[in-house]
Amino acid sequence: MQNYDYIVIGSGSAGSIVAGRLAANPELSVLLLEAGGEASAYPKIWDPNQINCLYDIPQIHWGYKSLPQVHMNNRIMDVWRAKMTGGCTAHNDMVYVRGAPADFDQWEIDYGCIGWRYKDIAQNFARVEAVMQPTTTTKNAFGAAFVEACEKLGYTYNPDYNSGANMFGVSPLRSTISKTFRRQTSYERYVIPLLATQKNLSVITNALVGHIEFDNKKRARSVVFSIGGVAQRATAEKEIVLSAGAINSPQILMRSGIGDANVLRKLGAQVVMDLPGVGANLMDALIFQGTWSSSQPITNQPVNEGYAIVWANMNAQGQASNAVEMMRGKYTCGQSEAELQGFYSVTGDMMRLQSRGAVTLRSLNPADAPLIDMNFLSHPDDYAECVKGFELMRSIGNAPGLAAWRGKELTPGPTVVTPAEIKSWILNNAWSLSHPVGTCRMGIGETAVVDAQLRVYGVSGLRVIDASIMPRITSGHTQGPSLMIGDKGASMILAGP
Repeated sequence: MQNYDYIVIGSGSAGSIVAGRLAANPELSVLLLEAGGEASAYPKIWDPNQINCLYDIPQIHWGYKSLPQVHMNNRIMDVWRAKMTGGCTAHNDMVYVRGAPADFDQWEIDYGCIGWRYKDIAQNFARVEAVMQPTTTTKNAFGAAFVEACEKLGYTYNPDYNSGANMFGVSPLRSTISKTFRRQTSYERYVIPLLATQKNLSVITNALVGHIEFDNKKRARSVVFSIGGVAQRATAEKEIVLSAGAINSPQILMRSGIGDANVLRKLGAQVVMDLPGVGANLMDALIFQGTWSSSQPITNQPVNEGYAIVWANMNAQGQASNAVEMMRGKYTCGQSEAELQGFYSVTGDMMRLQSRGAVTLRSLNPADAPLIDMNFLSHPDDYAECVKGFELMRSIGNAPGLAAWRGKELTPGPTVVTPAEIKSWILNNAWSLSHPVGTCRMGIGETAVVDAQLRVYGVSGLRVIDASIMPRITSGHTQGPSLMIGDKGASMILAGP
C-alpha cells in the first residue's frame, strides 16, 4: 500500500499536464501511473519523419481494433492508442489546433458545460502553448506554391487559424515539433523537469490499472494495478484523476462499477454508480489521402509534415466540416529521399461527423481489449460530408496553381470518376483519424458522466480529465483541446472545492 494526495492514471496529453501542475506544489504528493514504458527507449519517436513507422512498434501502442464497420463494407479498422510516457503526444502526427470558438461555446450552450466557452478556455490554450511551444513547419517552394494555388481557388490566406477568429482558408500548419525538428510531448515538457528537481512526484511505468476502489460512502480511495502480473494498490487522500483517454478511461470506470448497471451486472461487476453514458457517445473523424507524382523535386522540407492546411466547408457558426493537409511523399514508413522529393499527398479530413459509436467491455479482465464500435457513417448525412472532403482533396491536388509541380494523379486515380466509383473508393480507403472523444461526456442529461468540474456523477474523489469528456468533437485535430483540458482540469483541482 502506497499513500499519495493525488493519483493520476495516464501520462498522455492531459494526464502529464495534470500531474505536472499538481506536483509543482511541493506540499502535494502525486503518483502518475502509465501502462506503457518510457518513450525515451524508442529513438524513432522523436524524429517527426518517422511518424508512420511508429505503428510498427507493438510495445508503444495498445493494438486495438474496431468491430466491423457495417456502413463501410464491414471493414475492421485500427484504433491507434499510445501506451508509453507521453501517450498520444508521443505517437500522433503532432498537428496543433485549438478548434473553432463555436466548438467550446456550444459545449456550454448545448450541453450545460458552464465555464467552457472559448472566452473562458483561451487562457488555458495560451498557458499550454507557452510550455509546448508549437511551431510552424518550414515554408519551401512547394509549400509556397500550394498556398498560392489554394488562394486562387478562393481559400483566403489565414496566417493563424488559432487566433480565435474564423478558421476558414489556407494557413501555415502549427505542430508540436521543436525548432530543431524534434517531437515535443506533454510528459517531456511537464513531468521530466520535475522529476529532476522534486521528490513529491512519483512515476510508475508498465502499470496496468485494473480498477478503482471506493469506500462505503462512494468515495474513490485507491487504485489497483499490476506490474508484471503482480497486483499492487495505491491510495489517494484527496482525489484520483482518470486521464487514460477516450478508449481506456471508460473501460476503467466500467471495471470499477461505474457504467450501465444492467451491462455491468451481466459481466459480474458490483455496481457502484449507474451511469449509462460511460462508453457511449464515441465520436471520431475520418481521413483519406490522395497522392500525385511531382514533375520536379520537392526539396528543402525538413519534416514530412507539409507546410499548409486548408479549413473549408464552414457552417453558419464558423466550424470547419472538412480540412486538407499537404505533405511531401506518399506518407508511408521508410520513404527514401527520392520518394519524398518525387511525390506529394493531400488528405481529405472529415471533422464533424454526426455518427456515434461506443466502447464496451469484453470482460472485467484488464488485459482484454474492449469492444470498440466507431459506427462510422451510420448517420445519414455523414457520407455527404465525405464526398465534400473528397472533392476538396481532389480539387486542391489538381489545382491549376500546382501545374508546374503536378505529374499524375496516382490516388484516387483517373478511373475514379462516377458517383458509384467515388463511393466505393471512399468506403474502402477512409480510415480513422485517431481522434476518439466523448465516451465520458461532460455536461448535463441522462448520458452525462462528469459535471463541468470534471467530477464523476454519483461518487466523490474522482475526476476524468482527458478527451473523453468532450460532449462534441472539435473542428480539427484533438491534440490541442486535450492539452487544454489537462490544463483547465488541473486548475480546477488546485482551486479547491
